[in-house]
Amino acid sequence: MSKGYTYNNPGNLTPLPNNQLWIGQNGSYMADQTSVSFSSMAYGIAAMMKQVHTNITQHNCDTVYKLYDRWLSTDTISKADKLAKSKRIATHLGVGVNAPMLDGNPTQLLELAQGITHEEIPETISINDWQAGYNEYLRQIGVWAAAAGEKPGLWVVFFAIALTTYILAH
Repeated sequence: MSKGYTYNNPGNLTPLPNNQLWIGQNGSYMADQTSVSFSSMAYGIAAMMKQVHTNITQHNCDTVYKLYDRWLSTDTISKADKLAKSKRIATHLGVGVNAPMLDGNPTQLLELAQGITHEEIPETISINDWQAGYNEYLRQIGVWAAAAGEKPGLWVVFFAIALTTYILAH
């Protein structure tokens, strides 16, 4: 199994600056000491979605190529490989690789996270983990309070559509 899957970090996220921890980060690192470990896949997915949102809204990554180029900024990967991976993610989203279209809405973030994960780790993440990660992301940003017994509402519809699209594309 890949390290990203083993350590519940499907986006191979690195430590935050100033010794801060991601929500759900269990404090440990992957064997290479450059990527963090999460206590569950849901926390890893939620953190990944938050990082994608940050890259879009704070770092002007409004195209798939800009986003993935920033995502891989510390990796030693050729420009041609970055472009090829970006094209596969863009195809998954049904957009051009350099078309300005990223706005950071939760459904789009989920689709981007799924596309990036497909490039980062070879394993398939279960639908239950994607649902839990999406729910955790919405809880963290305050869209849906995960109070006991509360109905999840409309996000379930968006999640089902996004996940079905992803599954049919792969």
